[in-house]
Amino acid sequence: MIALLMPSTFLFAQGEVIEISLPIQTSQKAILNLKFAEKIEVKSWNKKELFIRAHIDINHGLMNEAHEVDTVITDQAIRISTGFDEDILEKSAFNNCDGKNKTQYRRGSRGYSICHTINYEVFLPPDTDVEIETISGDIAIADMQNEVIAESVSGTVDVTITKNQKADILLETVSGRAYTDPPMLPVEENGMRLLLSRKISNQLNGGGKPVHLKSVSGNVNLRYPDK
Repeated sequence: MIALLMPSTFLFAQGEVIEISLPIQTSQKAILNLKFAEKIEVKSWNKKELFIRAHIDINHGLMNEAHEVDTVITDQAIRISTGFDEDILEKSAFNNCDGKNKTQYRRGSRGYSICHTINYEVFLPPDTDVEIETISGDIAIADMQNEVIAESVSGTVDVTITKNQKADILLETVSGRAYTDPPMLPVEENGMRLLLSRKISNQLNGGGKPVHLKSVSGNVNLRYPDK
């Protein structure tokens, strides 16, 4: 099977907003690597379409064109990765930003830095398998009905599923906290349950598709309310 590499020419800019719209089949998994996000919000809708709206501010809007998107489409998955075009970033001076989310780069003897705030809104059909990762951003996912894999290095991961969903649950964090609502018992270590839960593994309604949430230093939360 040949993967189709699609450049970001299907994007259209609207000031500091870009939008991506792609048809998606039930057999295709959505795999999103949104590296430098501050917030990622994923919601379900009734269209057979993957839609992403990115709100971008790089160096106070002066270098928004450095945001780049790569897309690979196969019969099994749609993979979208975002990052920065370093050739464009080199135009920034090393001290040319004073905002939050400052990232510094060095290429040879040349140093430069950027400040960025990038938020993503993602809409998917509810029966889509979804996998999302980011570096420091917070991830919030609601009402997805199949496989959910979400990982942030330092952000919070918060997922809401339906109470009757069949799922294999795994929540992991190194220095944050793992929560479920309603509560599930944390994993035992050496026959004892941890007072500060950092890992929860269980089956919901007898088990089913994986719902795996992970953060190194952030909290991981799973909600499956009665309503």
